[in-house]
Amino acid sequence: MRTLDQLKAHALAIAEMHFYSDVHDVTPWEPFEHHDAEWIEAQVADMADIITYAMVWAQEGMLT
Repeated sequence: MRTLDQLKAHALAIAEMHFYSDVHDVTPWEPFEHHDAEWIEAQVADMADIITYAMVWAQEGMLT
């Protein structure tokens, strides 16, 4: 089983890959290029939280 910190790190990486087209998180992917950085970062954080909850659920664990 993975730790909660490991799951959060993995979820954040997945979310960043969805919104950015480079590994340095500088260039937004084309559908998001007209949004400001604050909006993108808020979406990344929300998506990472959702993915984290899903991975914890899949491990039949709890967020504690």
